[in-house]
Amino acid sequence: MKMLHTNVFDNGVKSFGALVVRIKQREPVFRVVGSGRAFYMDKFGKVIDWSPRYTPRVLIVGGVVSADFARKKLLPLINFINDDAFWSAQIDQIYVNAVGELSMIPRVGEQLILFGEPEDFQIKFRNLKALYTDGFRNGGWSIYKTINVEFRNQIVCTKK
Repeated sequence: MKMLHTNVFDNGVKSFGALVVRIKQREPVFRVVGSGRAFYMDKFGKVIDWSPRYTPRVLIVGGVVSADFARKKLLPLINFINDDAFWSAQIDQIYVNAVGELSMIPRVGEQLILFGEPEDFQIKFRNLKALYTDGFRNGGWSIYKTINVEFRNQIVCTKK
């Protein structure tokens, strides 16, 4: 269900007392599931309650996620993913463990991306993209079980 943001005001016309109503529909950018409370969040950090009648195609975030953690830690990362054509096509789901570390499930490949805390994410994604474009140029998508980018300027891959 999309939340509506409404502004109501007098348009200043004295003749008929007309009222102007502007309605702007909130658009969710990700959905949180499995934390006891399912909800969506828009790109401004506003929580949108979950509804079974409306299911937008957005990133799914599971695990231990409060609305505060989602707003402060996940929202900048997910806005970055959604604003980048490569990453929005590649990242399918995010899982948050009990200490706030992220794992990501890509759409291409069967690896689990161990991301660590959602900090320095621009550098982590830069390094991961270099691995995808240069390291996996001649194959390699299917031989790794995990790709770990949580350490600065280092990627550790574990074979199946």
